[in-house]
Amino acid sequence: MSSVTRRPGQVSSSPGLSVGYGNGNSNTAYGNANGNGTTNGNHDYHTQDNYQQYQQYQNGGDNVKRSAPKNPYGKDGSKKPIFALKVLPWFLSTAFFALFVLSRHQVSLANEKLVASQSIVKDEVQSCSKRIRDLNLSNSHVKQEMAKNTQELSRMKSEWGTERTKLNNDLLAKDKMIQDSVEVKSEKQVEAVAWKTRETAWKSSTMLLQQKIERESYREALELFGPGPHTVKFYVDIPRDSEKDAMIPAGEHPSFTIELYPLIHMPHSVHLFLEQVNHGLWDGCSFVVNAPHILQAGTFPGGNTAATYADKIRAFEEVGLDIVSYQEYHHSHPHEQWTVGFAGRPGGPDFYINKLDNTKNHGPGGQSHHNLEEEADPCFGFIKDGKDVLNRMYVMKTDQKNDWVLDHPVHIVKARIVTEDGVGNTSVQDIRKARAIPHLNEMQGNQGFDVPGIVKPGAANPVDAKTNSGV
Repeated sequence: MSSVTRRPGQVSSSPGLSVGYGNGNSNTAYGNANGNGTTNGNHDYHTQDNYQQYQQYQNGGDNVKRSAPKNPYGKDGSKKPIFALKVLPWFLSTAFFALFVLSRHQVSLANEKLVASQSIVKDEVQSCSKRIRDLNLSNSHVKQEMAKNTQELSRMKSEWGTERTKLNNDLLAKDKMIQDSVEVKSEKQVEAVAWKTRETAWKSSTMLLQQKIERESYREALELFGPGPHTVKFYVDIPRDSEKDAMIPAGEHPSFTIELYPLIHMPHSVHLFLEQVNHGLWDGCSFVVNAPHILQAGTFPGGNTAATYADKIRAFEEVGLDIVSYQEYHHSHPHEQWTVGFAGRPGGPDFYINKLDNTKNHGPGGQSHHNLEEEADPCFGFIKDGKDVLNRMYVMKTDQKNDWVLDHPVHIVKARIVTEDGVGNTSVQDIRKARAIPHLNEMQGNQGFDVPGIVKPGAANPVDAKTNSGV
């Protein structure tokens, strides 16, 4: 230890000699000095001796003995650097300040996030409050609606109960009616069986009559007109063509020929048509209808004659040659183009020439507007010669709005049966004037009873072109 003198009340400022009170980490008795004569730290008195030396120093003793301070020089006599000790406080201050600023910034960000979160929470709370109010309001409406629906259901239940009671009563009444009708149904079934039996008997009787008519027609046609083939020529008054009609003799007219089908296939229809022609009934009549599919002749008077339509139709009826007795048809002779058939129900006396193939339209089932739609128009012949004459008639003007009636009906001058002598020579037979059948109106086919809804033959039979039309 070295002795040091000082003036009273003065502390030495020599480097390394300042009394430092230290923080207890110095190797000296009083702590570590910071090198500039200023003491730093808390007093740390480790022993009683050191404290006494310190008191003596404070009291201004000249020869105060103290512990020697630590040598500020190294063993080699060089001085230790103190720059780091000077900079360290500034560095630490700067670091603490930066940490402080950073912590303040983070606190500011945290505050902003907290404010934003509080705003969001506030909005959510307001939204939830609004939804709660809406739900409460909706709940109130639902309760009101449920109460209303409950009342409506109660009312409907009451009505349904009443309706069910009514339906049960109706069901019981109908059940009783059904039970009552069982007996009636049994009676109706018995009656239906009876009618079925009668219908079969009627069909059998009708079939016998048809067979009788076929045989009689065949026999009479064979005796009067021979076995055939039979042909009929119609002479018509149409506007002349200087080239096509140049070979027609003076006093004659353009003509076409119909060949009739064999008697064995269509005996009744062929016989009726031959009788009509043989008695001159078609003389003075006309072709009246020129529809797109047929050209139809009827009892409309033609030419310069004083006869009326009533006179013409009466001429057919008086001799019993106006209609067929039944709708005769043979599947080997369908209504193809250029074939000839009777129009109407029953067929006749009007006939038509098929301008097109009318097999479906005029064949079985083709005339659905008639009561017996399974029937067909009788098809009894075909055009053999004179198609050019008919083509000239096809293009004549008609009144489409009035059932295709020709503006100028074509006058039938005459119709004649044509015969051959076997060597190719043909001749036209003269007509025989038909006599009216006596007591025709009295022939009603009586069987001692009347059939409801059946018009007996010979009764009033108004026939007109429209009713008998094959359209």
